[in-house]
Amino acid sequence: VPHGADHSARTECAPVGPRGATWNGLAYVPRAPPGVAAVESMGRLYANDIFLRTVTEFAVDLSDDGAALRELRVWRAPYLVDNVDVESDSDGQPRALWVGAVGLSHREFFSALGAMQANASAAHAAARASGTSTPRPHRLLRPGLEEPPQPSMASGVLHIDLETGAMDERLLQARQLAAISWGREIGEQLYMGSPWDDGVLVCPL
Repeated sequence: VPHGADHSARTECAPVGPRGATWNGLAYVPRAPPGVAAVESMGRLYANDIFLRTVTEFAVDLSDDGAALRELRVWRAPYLVDNVDVESDSDGQPRALWVGAVGLSHREFFSALGAMQANASAAHAAARASGTSTPRPHRLLRPGLEEPPQPSMASGVLHIDLETGAMDERLLQARQLAAISWGREIGEQLYMGSPWDDGVLVCPL
């Protein structure tokens, strides 16, 4: 509180949704998706649980008692999932979800994370000893600038059609980008990004 307790605003928070292991990505739209009967609510909230491998659709309901999340649909993914983005049509109607597929298993995920942490500690110590800057993050998982990430982690992008409920892979790769946490189709190309790697991966559809 920068100005002391006398100038701070106080608020009370309360959980309104179900418990999850690792709720992560969130996306909100104020309208129901196609094919879903209209209900009295403030819109739809989409949330992913990275380690339970689920993407959940909630109705956001308001009443005199406050807000509540009402679970509508759950999609179970074959991969660890990170971040969710809503694609809407020209009228603002949600029609699809784009979900990052971070890896195939907990073991693969934490193996890569452990390797990055170990490499980062070594790189930082070497940089301090030589008086240079710590290497950029993408160098911490690659033996060389043009070499694939090691250990290898299959990752990519999942697409969920909100009208049919169908989930499918749009891309799964292991050489170009480590741990894809976000992806989105824009025009005739698929754009992907990662918190562990450098740059944006762009692939033609």
